[in-house]
Amino acid sequence: MEQETQTRKKDVTVKLNGHPVQLTNQEKIYWPEDEITKGELVAYYPEVADVLLPHLKDRPLSLHRFPNGINGVSFYQKDLDLKTSPDWLKTVPILASSTGKVVDYLVCNNAATLAYMANLGCIELNPWLSRTSKLDNPDYIVLDLDPEGISFKYVIETALCIHEILEEMEVKSYVKTSGSSGIHIYIPVAAKYEYEVCRFLRSMWLRKRTHECQR
Repeated sequence: MEQETQTRKKDVTVKLNGHPVQLTNQEKIYWPEDEITKGELVAYYPEVADVLLPHLKDRPLSLHRFPNGINGVSFYQKDLDLKTSPDWLKTVPILASSTGKVVDYLVCNNAATLAYMANLGCIELNPWLSRTSKLDNPDYIVLDLDPEGISFKYVIETALCIHEILEEMEVKSYVKTSGSSGIHIYIPVAAKYEYEVCRFLRSMWLRKRTHECQR
């Protein structure tokens, strides 16, 4: 998909993976300070599809939508309306324990779906830690360091402390930034354990972190 074609027109239909993808309001400004348009966002995701898709493959998605750009009101969407969505989209029905209702989650396995999501204003993508083949078994345990009102240097100090603890336990971990001031620590578990077991292990490591890092 050529970015020039996409961003010069307000509404356009492109063909990706053999599917027609309707793109609307491509001239809308999504990042006012940099004058980046919705069309440029939509063009970006298919360009990085080869890198991004292996991480999204077969994972249910919670869509974080920003219909009026990065500074506008955003909301999360889990349940896809199958009546109004293109029939080529892949979804997975999952029973929500909190409501007892079936939720149709979107699954993104191709560039066409990436463009569709971006057109919905999905600046941020939130995949499950598990895949559809083993929904109850996550591939990772995630330690979420989400600071409130403290300097980022303390987040780094905490992450380094956790790294030392996990190294002593011979547990492999990987770090990535989260948002503007947070850090996620990923611990691969290869879908061997259910979420309940992973939550127990996470709480155990966090308790150990609190004890060790405050000494």
